Parts: sequence; structure tokens; C-alpha cells
Amino acid sequence: MNAPMTENPNDRGSKRWFSFFWARLLAAALVAILISLAWFQAGKTYQASLIEQQRTLLYSRYEAAGTVLTSRINRRQAILIGLAASVKTHSIDDMRLHFYNNFAENLRNNDPMIRAIQFFPAEGEVLVYPMEGNEAVLGSTLEDLRNTDRVSTRTDVERAIETRQITLSSPYELRQGGKGVVARMAIYDQDKLLGLAVVVLNLEPLLEIPGISPTPDNIHVAIKDQNGVTFFGDESVFSADPVVTTVILPEGNWTLGAVPAQGWFATIQSQMVGFWLIGALISTLAGAITYLIINNQAALRRTVEERTAALVESETRFATALRLVNEGIWEWNLQENKGFASKNCYAMLGYEEKEFDSFEDWLRLAPPEEENRVRVEIQQGIESGKGFDCELRLRKKNGDWMYALVRGRVVDKSKGGTVASIIGTISDITERKLKEAQLRESESKFRSLFMNEHAPMMLISPESSEIIDINPAACKYYGWSRSELLTMKVSQINTLSETEIAAEMQKAVDEQRNSFHFRHRLANGEIRDVEVFSGPIEFQGKTLLYSIIHDITARKQAERALEESEERYRQLLELAPVGIAVECEEKIQFINPSGVQLLGGKSAGDIIGKTISNFTLPDRQEEILNQFRQRMAGEEIYPVENILRKLDGALVNVEVVANPILYLDKPAIQIIATDITERKKTEEKILANQKELQRLLQEADESRKVLLSLVEDQKAAEEQLSQLNAELEKRVSQRTAQLEAVNKELEAFSYSVSHDLRAPLRGIDGWSLALLEDYGSQLNQEAQRYLNRVRDETQRMGQLIDDLLRLSRVTRVEIKHSEIDLSELAKLIVNRLMEENGQSPVEIKIQEGLLVSGDANLLEIMLTNLLSNALKFSGRQAQPRIEFGCQTVDNQPTYFVRDNGVGFDMQYAKNLFGAFQRMHKQTEFPGTGIGLATVQRIVNRHGGKIWVDAKKDKGATFYFTLGEKK
Repeated sequence: MNAPMTENPNDRGSKRWFSFFWARLLAAALVAILISLAWFQAGKTYQASLIEQQRTLLYSRYEAAGTVLTSRINRRQAILIGLAASVKTHSIDDMRLHFYNNFAENLRNNDPMIRAIQFFPAEGEVLVYPMEGNEAVLGSTLEDLRNTDRVSTRTDVERAIETRQITLSSPYELRQGGKGVVARMAIYDQDKLLGLAVVVLNLEPLLEIPGISPTPDNIHVAIKDQNGVTFFGDESVFSADPVVTTVILPEGNWTLGAVPAQGWFATIQSQMVGFWLIGALISTLAGAITYLIINNQAALRRTVEERTAALVESETRFATALRLVNEGIWEWNLQENKGFASKNCYAMLGYEEKEFDSFEDWLRLAPPEEENRVRVEIQQGIESGKGFDCELRLRKKNGDWMYALVRGRVVDKSKGGTVASIIGTISDITERKLKEAQLRESESKFRSLFMNEHAPMMLISPESSEIIDINPAACKYYGWSRSELLTMKVSQINTLSETEIAAEMQKAVDEQRNSFHFRHRLANGEIRDVEVFSGPIEFQGKTLLYSIIHDITARKQAERALEESEERYRQLLELAPVGIAVECEEKIQFINPSGVQLLGGKSAGDIIGKTISNFTLPDRQEEILNQFRQRMAGEEIYPVENILRKLDGALVNVEVVANPILYLDKPAIQIIATDITERKKTEEKILANQKELQRLLQEADESRKVLLSLVEDQKAAEEQLSQLNAELEKRVSQRTAQLEAVNKELEAFSYSVSHDLRAPLRGIDGWSLALLEDYGSQLNQEAQRYLNRVRDETQRMGQLIDDLLRLSRVTRVEIKHSEIDLSELAKLIVNRLMEENGQSPVEIKIQEGLLVSGDANLLEIMLTNLLSNALKFSGRQAQPRIEFGCQTVDNQPTYFVRDNGVGFDMQYAKNLFGAFQRMHKQTEFPGTGIGLATVQRIVNRHGGKIWVDAKKDKGATFYFTLGEKK
């Protein structure tokens, strides 16, 4: 029989070694793959974070550029408002001869962005500056402009005329050459078009903003107009995921887009390459370390066994060391793999003595990732024979983590030179590690905040004034590079002297002051107002000043503008010829000098603190208080006449206007009182003169009758009659002269109203608009609403002045009789009103063939008021109807205008034809309350009369006659 085959022991050992080799290699590969996958996921997150940082930086840059472009355009459009004010106060001939060139030259020569300033009057040729380069428009008219062959220009011009707002064209090629943007504004006087103001802006200097023109080589920039057409840069920018900011314009907005020239990924490519290389290196090292750790475990076991015996021999030495130190002492016999630990080692971790048998048990208290690291460090220390120092975390028995510093030193070697025994210490460094972690976190947060903050920041040495560190935002703001700024002193930036700067920095250190206002110098020489928030910090054993810089130039300019505005407002109040007071909490809180004089006081202290009741007649106090309550509730109450009692008891006639306001954040009433004593006297004189003239005429007529019947002697009668006639003519001449003087006074008063009152109103409106345009973004919504309210009130005051002047002219104009077709006149008026107001469909019925004798201009004014009221008050009906016709009443032609509108209660009809009388609130139906008073005066001057028949929610019918007989 054959002997059985037996396996060679060497073959078994080779197989075990081969199997163990592949197991180690597989474990190392798995570790490397797992770390690579984790690194890949982290890489995607890191890449997205880097791109978002680049987007944020690029957006901040071009958001500022968009804001600058908005400001440049809005500031140039303000020229149109100034030109409009000039057109309203100067005739076209005056502007053409004297004013226009000086006005335009001063603006254009000081601003390279302005190509031309033009004014197209409603009648006549264009005014243009400069003429050179604008020959294409010389000699043209507004009608030529409205019929130009450029469709876009025609559209922009008609839009400006229809909307009565500032319009801005899209950029296009100008006839004068080059690209430009055209701002236009139609100028009206009431409903009359005076002309069209035009400012042509050069696009190229308009876009000369850092980052736009010139555009950096590494960035592509494009701008779209309000119609979505790209007029600057390449259209492809908007399809490359750009950062987008908005350039705000009066109507519609421009869109500014910016994107890196090579794409977003190219901006972070170098960072990502380094990131992936580090990941590959970490994965490779992790695999290698894993392989080495597993490979060295068997050798470590043998070494532990060999050194165990040596550990026993060192017990005596350890006993002595234990008594001398408070740290944990341990010894490790590598040959026998036995260990010794002092009581302190167990006490630190909360275990009982001898609760662990070997050094391996201690290492298992560490997290797996730290256990592997410590094993490698220990192995390296053993192999080098120098020992090791390593830090790691160990879990206590109660579950808490302790940071430990483990030191080991070789104390014995075997005959072969290998390490046989190690002795070492273990120290609790938890408190130190926590402090170090807090310090690192604090320093990391500080560095991240310092470098990524958008506000300029810097660290300064208070002793030498040197700039120690500075963030990128400060480099961008000041215009110097980081290397340049780190070689500079604060005195090279601050406009103060070195002595003054040193004193201010000492205050920041000693007095703990944290806010300073300085003026700083930029690299381009520009001086900016800044607010510096500064304070001392300890850094590397030195006291430094940590400063945050905020640019407050715009705020300073706004504050100066506000101070100037407040000063102008104060002067306006103090110099105003009318009394202005504020009543709050039923007491007078403020009054201007004219108001003090009006009420008979010597100073404001004589009036402030008193109530309105102290200056009103007892029988009128309740009526005035009710009017104030109604005004506080939001009801419209037009100027009312009243009688006030001065401090000395004297009475004064006044016209009072009351408006609700906020005074020191409390509801209050602003009272404007105008002394109308002289006007009342004048009116009384006019009435008395009219009565006296009427009496004289009656006396003269009676005298003629008596003389003709009683005087027998014809010659004597003729002489007496001649004398009486001469005397009568003399009296009539005297009364006529008096009436002419009164009329001249009225004309002078009208001229004063038209010019002296309009000028401050235009100023208030213009400065309010300028404040909104220049600083609107810095005002909250409530402040903007107040400014818009001021503009609305000034415009309504302008309308009121126009209506008063129209009413005044109606009473003085000479009537020129002619035959007029009222039917045709009514049709023209209705068509005009429908076009102006964009009225919804209205059923209109006008009787044909209504011929009258009267003044054409006055009758047109009368019918315009009646028909516009009918359209206004019937506009809310589902099917509005208006009728104009004639019927016979008491053998006299009686004309009427009828509507089916809101109507009113007839008990109030007696006040309807008085000035400023209204049946409805201003918020429901706009108007000034002058129209019907004008209508009544026109009818009276034609020898007729007017009355009304109305029912609430049933419409109204206005009847009038013109002194004709059937």
C-alpha cells in the first residue's frame, strides 16, 4: 500500500502568509475607496460653495455699478424739471434771445454725458444747444418730431405727451453720430401743451463705470434695455447663468448681467485641482497606513511578550516615580505584553485599579480613527528608539471624553537591540484642549469675518499708526493693493495730521470710544466721508485697534441737503406773509412771526400754549372746532372766512386753511391764516359804490321826469337839466374812477397771486421731486408718502390759483356779443373731454340748432364746467347718460344740462354756486369748488340766471337763461 500523502508545514505557512497578504491588501483598498467616495461628495459641496462665493463677489461689484448708472441717469433727467420751470416762467422769445443758451451751456459744458439739450415749443422752431453736431434738428418743429420717419422716436414722443411723465428711450444710433439715450418730458400749463423738453445723453461716457466700460478681460458684461434688447455687450452673457442686477429707470428698467469670461468653473479650477490632489493623497496614505497597521500587529504581539518580563523588573522604579508626580505613570513590557499603571491612570478615567490588563485595553478607549493614528505613532517611536508623545481622546467610564497626553520613552532593550520595555506618563489635558479649540474657533471666525466682510476692515497699531492687516473689501474701497496698504500708515489715508490721528487712536484705547467720523483719501485722490467703528483688541501680545469703515458720503450729503432744506423751510415759515400755526393736543405748539403779529402778540411765547378758542368769537367756537375735527377725520374743507380776536380784543378778518399733519409723531392741525381785512374793505367799498351808482342813476332818472313835468320854462329847465347832467356825469366819472382803481387793485392782486404764489409752489414741488429722485432709496415708505403728499398739495394749490384767476377774469372781461351755435359748441366740448379723460362709453344727447347771442369765450367756459361735471358725477353709473337741450319757461328760452349721476340733497343747493362749495369729498370726486361759481358769474353777466334740480343718487339738472325773450 502506498503511504498516505502528508502536507508540508512550509507549504501551509506559505498559504497562510499569501492569504494574509491579500486580506491586508483588500482592507487597505477598501479604506482608500471609502475615503475617496467621501472626498468626492465633499468636493461637489466645496465646488458649489466656491462658485457661490464668486457669484456673491461679482454681484456686489455690479450691484454698485447698477446703482451708479441709475443715479447718473436720474440726475440728468432732473434737467428736464428745471427746463420745464423755466419754460413756464419765460416766454419763448425771451428764452430764444437770452435765457436758453446760458441755461443749456452751463449744464452741457460741465457734464460730458450730455450730448444736447433741446426744447420743441408747441409753436415755432426748436431751441437746441449746442448747434454744432445737431444740424439735423435745426429748424424742425414739434410737429416734425411727431411725424419723424423713426417709428421708435414717434412712439417715445407720443408717450411722453400722453403720460405727462419723464420718458426714457432705449439706446440707439443718433443722427448726430454715436449711441445715445434720450429723455423727454412734455411741459403743460394746465391742459395746454407748451412744448417738449429733450435731453440727449451720450451712452459711452454714461457707461464709464468701473467694471462696465472698460470691461475687465476676465469678465463679460451685457446690458438689456426695457424692451429686452441687448445694447451693450454680447447677448450670450444672459444665457451663461450670469449674476443680474437692475438699473432702475422712470419707466421700465435695464438689466445688467455679468459672468466670468471662461465660465464659473474656470474661476475655481486651480482650487479644485489642489482639492482633488489632496483627496488622492489622503486616500493613498489611508490605504497604506491600514496595510501597515495590520501587518505590524503580529510583530507587536511578539514584542509585547518579550518585554513583559522587563516590566516586572521596573516596578521598584515606578513606585518611586509614583510618589513624586501627580500624573499617571505606566510601564509596558513589549516582550511579555504586560503593563503596569498607577492609581492616577485609573482615577483620571474613573475606573477601578487593575480593571484593565493590557495596554491594548487602554487604546480601545480611544475612537477608532485616533486609535489607528496612535498605534502608528507608537510604532514609529518604538522603531526609532526615541519613544513617542501623542495626544488622543479616551472615553471615561461615565461616557465622557478626556483629552490625554501620553508620553513614552524606551528604558530597556533586548540583546538583539529591539525595544523590550517602555515607561511613560499620561496627563489630563482636557481643559487645555478645550481652550485651544475655543481659541482656534475664535481665530477662525475672526479671520473668516475679517476676510469675507463686505465692509472695509483693518488692524492698526496705535503706537506707530501702521496698518497691520486689511481685508479685501478695504483694498477694493481705497483702490490700493493689499501689499501697498500693508506698507502704509493711517496718516496717508486720513486727512487729519499725524498728531490728531494719534490723539484719536489714544481715545479709542483709553476711553473705549467706538465711533469716529473722519475724511479718508482714496488712491484716485477722491476724499470720502467715513464713519469708523473702532476698539482695542489683544493680538499676539500686542494691543491693536480693530476698525470697521463705513462710507457715509451719501448720508453726509443728504444731511447737508436736509439741513439746507430745513433752513429754507424755516426761512419760508419766518418770512411767509401769512400766519402759520400748529395745534396739537388742543393747544398751539408753534406759530411763525406773521402769525404772532396777526394775533397781536409781541413774541411766540404770548401765543404758544393757548387754544384756538382764546382767539375766536364765542358764537363761532363750536363751528370751528367741528371743522377741525372733520379735517382730522380726512374730510376736505376748503378755505373758510372767519373773524379772530387779537390779544388786545381787536377783531381781524382772516381766511383759514387747515391741514392734518404729524407734529412730534402726534396728530396735529396746521393752520394757515391770511389777513383779508383790506380785501373785505375793498369788497365793501365796491358794493357800496355799486349801490351808490345805482341810487344816483335812479335819482337822475327821477330828476329828469320831475324836471320835464314841473319846469314850465323850457330854457330854465334845460339849464337846470344841463347842470344836473353835468353834476351826474361828474359823479359817474368819480365813481368810474373809483371802480377803475378798485379793478386795478384787483388786477394787481391777481398778478401777485399768479406770480408771487406760483414761484414758491414751483420751488416746493421741484425740490420735493429732487429729494425723491436723489434720496428716495434712503427714505422709508412713510417719508416718501409724505413727500408725494406735499407734491399733490402744491399741484392742487396751483390748480386752485388757476381757477381763482379764471373766476376773477370772468368778472372783469369785456363781453363781445356774437351769434353762437350752442349745439355745435357742446359737441366740441364733449369730444375734447372724452379724449382728455379717456372716458368709458357715455350716452350723449345734444339738441340741434340752439342759437344764442353772447360772448363765445365765456359761454365755452360755462358749458365746459357744466358738461365736465356731468361726465365726472355720472362716470360711476353702469350706463351714464348726459343730455343738453332747451325748453321754454315763463316765455323765456331755458337751457339745461342733465345727467343720471350721483346727484345730491337739495337742502344744500343754496350753497352750491358759492366759491369753494362742494357736495362731495375730494377723495370721491376731485375738484376745487370754483367751477359752478364761475358758471353763475358768466350767466349773470349775460343777464340770465341759473338754478338746479337734483336728487341723491338720481342725477342732477342745471337750468340757465341768457336774458333772451322768446
